[in-house]
Amino acid sequence: MKIKFLETRIVDDYRKGTEDEERYDKDETADLPPRSAMRWVNRGVAVILNDETKKVLPASPTKAKAGK
Repeated sequence: MKIKFLETRIVDDYRKGTEDEERYDKDETADLPPRSAMRWVNRGVAVILNDETKKVLPASPTKAKAGK
């Protein structure tokens, strides 16, 4: 799943602070597994990108209420 980061983030694990740290800079795009991508999106630090247009998609589609 392609996402775009809205701010710089560094994964807080044993590699943090080393040359092997996992870092995502502001405006960087990344293609991550859906579970990992949604974790960043749900934290509000990334948005989902549409593969074809590179446009930002909503994090979760809104569902129409029954009877409306």
